[in-house]
Amino acid sequence: MDPITEAIWNGDLKEIQKLIKAGEDINKQSEFSGQTPIHLALQENKREIAIYLVENGANLNIIDNNGLTPLMIAVDIPSRDMVELLLLHGANVDAINEYGETCLHKVIDQNSKIAHLLMSYGANPFFKDNDNAIPRDYVTNKGVLSFLERYSNKFRDYSPALFFDFVNEYKNIAMEIGNEFIIDINKLKEIDFIKRGAFGDVWKGIYDGKPVAIKKFLKELRGSDLEMFYREVALLVKCKHPNIVETIGFHLLDKADPIKSTYPTCIVLEYVPRGSLSERLKKLLEKNLRIKKDTIISYAIDIAEGMKYLHDKGVIHRDLKSGNILITNENHLKIIDFGLARYKAGETDITGEMTINIGTPNWMAPEILRGESDYTPKVDVYSYGLVLWEMVYREIPYKKLLLQVGMEEFKSKVGFDKPTLKLPKKYLPEEMNNLMARCWDHDPDKRPEFSEICEILKEIKNKK
Repeated sequence: MDPITEAIWNGDLKEIQKLIKAGEDINKQSEFSGQTPIHLALQENKREIAIYLVENGANLNIIDNNGLTPLMIAVDIPSRDMVELLLLHGANVDAINEYGETCLHKVIDQNSKIAHLLMSYGANPFFKDNDNAIPRDYVTNKGVLSFLERYSNKFRDYSPALFFDFVNEYKNIAMEIGNEFIIDINKLKEIDFIKRGAFGDVWKGIYDGKPVAIKKFLKELRGSDLEMFYREVALLVKCKHPNIVETIGFHLLDKADPIKSTYPTCIVLEYVPRGSLSERLKKLLEKNLRIKKDTIISYAIDIAEGMKYLHDKGVIHRDLKSGNILITNENHLKIIDFGLARYKAGETDITGEMTINIGTPNWMAPEILRGESDYTPKVDVYSYGLVLWEMVYREIPYKKLLLQVGMEEFKSKVGFDKPTLKLPKKYLPEEMNNLMARCWDHDPDKRPEFSEICEILKEIKNKK
């Protein structure tokens, strides 16, 4: 028995942390079962260990000898918390087992909450198994059929007609911005792997002789995933600001299918060399070092200026966190990752209710955690306040609480019970602490606009 497997059986998280830091392979497959540590941790319901493995780079799409991915195990348990955690970190929602079944096939008749969650992450309800059956064919009770009717809008996301509309939408964008935005794939070269994201891998590369970041899709995007791609492209091409990562272009692969005539393969972005703010904070914590006060204020201004720009354009980011903020060689910050961003209601033809349960839970505003759909751009202000807190404490906000109580109770506690993070009163100026507390106020109306935040921070900077 290898050391990590033994530690998982014993439930020894500290030993696992020690082993992985010492270089043990977090994705090593068992010769007998083909399982990796994350497979085993989920199977044995070792929750804290599973969370640690996911957050430290476990490959969520490895298939064991029984044809199971970690997500399939989480669905079989069933554990909604673990399913959501895996999906947040890039698990393939449409992976299939030996019978051609997806996770949606397996739960649609048994667990409507998990089925709805899978669909919200792009699960295809028209995916056929080896017997040509779609998930709906697995339904045996009337209650589930009514569940399907309640979420009929989700099914429309996958109609060929709507897919065709998305393609036409791309063509309209291309006409507006000119063909120079479509990259020449022959001039693009991958150099080094950077990280795995929700839709695929991010690489450092070279395009036309210049360093770039390549956001490379590993599967054919469809339904809500495809909508997210076009939304991101539409936003990125319009965003020109020193605190927003610049978009170089994207590539489309031509296909013979008359419906799916184009297939997005990657987005090419400005390369920001020093990595993310979250990576820097993690390294500082390991060395017991802190960011200087003046640097925190400078960083806070950079983020606020970028967010003010987005909000002025009517765009809500919805996933603002340290992992989506990059550091330049000049020690300035740039905001990235607009896959979850959207226009506020009324700014485009996509009006009405906003999407619920969007973002990363630790930074998610209480109104989103409560499941409200009429939220405002102030959700970004809340997340911004938590990023300010991160820069002082170098930790993920509410990490211990989420580990202790699980996803559902966490949403209830932060959404309704109003827990507060400790203000760093002895480290930052009083005005900065007051601003931070206002940003994460439970009442969105009491949170400041980014225009006011920029003014307050500039006054604080000028006092020093």
